[in-house]
Amino acid sequence: MGLACLLSFNSFKALAVSTVSYAEVSEESRAPLNWYNGSVASQQKAELSAEISGRIIWLADFGQRVEAGDVVARIDDRQLQLQLKTSAVVLGKAKSILNYLKTELDRLESLHKKRGISRTELDKARHDYDLARLDVDYEQVNHEIIRDQLSRTVIKAPFSGVVNQRTRQPNEHISSGSPVLHLVNPDALDIRVQIPIELAATLESKSSLKVQMDEQHQQAEVFQRGAKADAQSRLVEVRLDPESDHWLPGSPVKVAIPMSALAQVKVVPRDAVILSAAGSAVFKILENPEGGLTVKRVSVEVLFGDDDSVSVKGDIQQGDRVVVRGASRLRDSEQVVLLEESIPVS
Repeated sequence: MGLACLLSFNSFKALAVSTVSYAEVSEESRAPLNWYNGSVASQQKAELSAEISGRIIWLADFGQRVEAGDVVARIDDRQLQLQLKTSAVVLGKAKSILNYLKTELDRLESLHKKRGISRTELDKARHDYDLARLDVDYEQVNHEIIRDQLSRTVIKAPFSGVVNQRTRQPNEHISSGSPVLHLVNPDALDIRVQIPIELAATLESKSSLKVQMDEQHQQAEVFQRGAKADAQSRLVEVRLDPESDHWLPGSPVKVAIPMSALAQVKVVPRDAVILSAAGSAVFKILENPEGGLTVKRVSVEVLFGDDDSVSVKGDIQQGDRVVVRGASRLRDSEQVVLLEESIPVS
């Protein structure tokens, strides 16, 4: 009877051992964070305008992807083509006259050396030649102006991107300087956030910050900071280089900004911290000299944290194992069995 009771008691103790999951305490450089609203933006965007008046005969479609140098709009150039032909005829005529006057000048200079003509006649020939040369220069410039105007009837993409908006339609007449379409490069992104001037001053170039959009997270590096704060809001714009470019320009995001300088702190999963009337604590896993594992309740002070982990201060060291899941039902010195491998600290 006594032996049966002893076996039953030992079996109850074995069944009473709690099964828990755990994580190792890490030591990291962290600071308290505050989340600020920001947005995804394209580093390359442009409103392309007409550089010459005329009728639009073709325009790239909304949403069309183009490469740098591709034609995105054409303006009717028939009048300019006719002007170019007329200019070419006039230029050719001026050159012909110049050639004739050059031949005549050479002939008169030869006669003058033989005293066959007067100095006055020679001077007039030189004057006519000089005027003809100026006429050729003038018509050459005019010809180049028309060629330049012709080149402006074609609007080309200054960079690779997507047509995000058409402000005009084919067959509409536009004036020089009128916007035609809006081009955006969705592959060259940055993240822009306005933060207080005192926090912007503490951010160093290439600082890595956490960025969140809905349930998606990624890291982004600081690469630009405004030279001055807004006079009314006292906020400074900071731009970040995201590690991936799968977000669309204009998407709202939240950026975690450090509120102080980085410091070395102990970090544990948020679920490892037990809150009670006696204060915050974690259960540290100890190896029992007699075999097996037990837990020890260790009081900690929660310094700051994020969604997944918290920085704490207490009698724990880097590499210590603390209970994560199952901690709420434990008592000090209770025996435990580890359920799985260590849970990483986020």
